[in-house]
Amino acid sequence: MYKVFITGATGFVGPHIVDFFTKNKVPVTCMVRKTSDTSSIAHLPVTIVYGDIRDKDRLSVLMKGHKCVIHNAAHVSDWGEWKTFEDINIKGTCNVLEAAAENRADHVIMTGSISVYGEENSYKVKDEYSPLNSHYNYFLNTLFPCKMNYYRDSKKNALVEAQKLSVRYKINLTVIHPGWIFGEGEYNTIFYETVKLIKETFPVAMYGANNLFITYAQDIARAMYNVYQRKLTGVNNYLVGYSSSIKIKDINELYCKYAGLKSPVRIPLCIVYPVAFIIELIYTLLQIKNPPLLTRGRVKTFYDNLEFSTGKIDKELGFIPGYSIEEAIKRTTDWYKNMGIL
Repeated sequence: MYKVFITGATGFVGPHIVDFFTKNKVPVTCMVRKTSDTSSIAHLPVTIVYGDIRDKDRLSVLMKGHKCVIHNAAHVSDWGEWKTFEDINIKGTCNVLEAAAENRADHVIMTGSISVYGEENSYKVKDEYSPLNSHYNYFLNTLFPCKMNYYRDSKKNALVEAQKLSVRYKINLTVIHPGWIFGEGEYNTIFYETVKLIKETFPVAMYGANNLFITYAQDIARAMYNVYQRKLTGVNNYLVGYSSSIKIKDINELYCKYAGLKSPVRIPLCIVYPVAFIIELIYTLLQIKNPPLLTRGRVKTFYDNLEFSTGKIDKELGFIPGYSIEEAIKRTTDWYKNMGIL
């Protein structure tokens, strides 16, 4: 089997990828930064090397001898400066493709995002052939940019550049686009933060009557391994998640069910959105580095209808999630309890 080089091996999704590949006896090299916490992969039979996707020369040296590259590293946040997103998500991705070309790698498998197709409120079911429409037109966004768009736009630009480079250098490229991710290892996602707030304050939550496209973290790893086994050629994009639509109300209730909490009462958008706008504006004007609890981007996530089709990966790769939504949420809340964080 091809030796696999993985960027972004720590954090939330990375350990799931590393674990899945090593369980299937694939030789794995994990590139991490020297400041990274490697405890989530230290027990696994992997080679750990130190580097940064912003350092192309170092990246190229470390990648030597690997035929397959999994590019999972990214700056995932809804707060911060555009330059950080540009340097890591766009330029870093270009560095990975350049280094792969220099080392004559056969295949790059990359973590994308549904955000490249747009996360505006839409009742149209989107697929891999939908136009790239990452930029969300928030209220007064021209005068007062919402930093959630920094992540979305940088991921879209990274995708475009990666596809160009893969064609130029004749590298096979497969991009896995997950929805809103949940699973063991999540500390800072919307799902954990919601359950934490329900437990620590009152059984209320932000949500509308909207559907949400969600992805269990293990299924990202499962999909990548499927792609790795098949050695796909050319440029491919696949949406990965649960094919059936699920209301965010039902997601919240499942989390509360398995966390032993009361089901939350809904907060109307007309109440929370103005509050979020004011808080986000104050944080921006004062140039506070830590993100506020509420922003326009965070609030709209809970009220916008997001539906995507998994028909392409189902048909072409025969891919199905490893667990039902309810099973996956139970596994996640059980992990919270075992870790003592819930």
